Amino acid sequence: MNYSESGAREGDLAIYHKARGYPKSHIAYDFYYYYYGGYDPDGNLYIDGCNDYGENFEFAELPKGKNVLKGILINQVTFRGGVQWDGKYVAIGNEPAATIDQVTIANGESTLEGSTPLDGIGYFGQFAIDGSRLVVPNQFDVGTGSNVLYYSYLAGGASTHTIAKGVFYPFATAISRSASR
Repeated sequence: MNYSESGAREGDLAIYHKARGYPKSHIAYDFYYYYYGGYDPDGNLYIDGCNDYGENFEFAELPKGKNVLKGILINQVTFRGGVQWDGKYVAIGNEPAATIDQVTIANGESTLEGSTPLDGIGYFGQFAIDGSRLVVPNQFDVGTGSNVLYYSYLAGGASTHTIAKGVFYPFATAISRSASR
């Protein structure tokens, strides 16, 4: 995701074939800022972002094997907050509601299937789901500052663990398995 080009023009989605050479650039209608993306198991890529004023939430799909981003209407989300496949649904961060919303997508629209509440969260970015564990970067909260919060996925509620030491304005999280020793 390219947020924007030095503030001079809109960003884009750049895909490198086999992680080499020059990327193929994709631009979606109404997108200006490109934030987060996540693949489903079929190879479809879902992305979120904002329009040119940075005020309106935008969402699109790049179907596997296609070259055109298709706009998707997401009714319940109003601002970006991460995208990931959770094993069954497209999970979308809904920052203003402090939730991770699970949706199905068909015919250019979403259907809300469930919602995971995130107690104690402020502004958050790209989250990571690992089975029943949800790890969310809490960029800033008036009461706690910056940290990374763990939640039980799908239950949500209060965080089960916090990482605060050495964390300043985290933007994204990822979960990596360590090699067996």
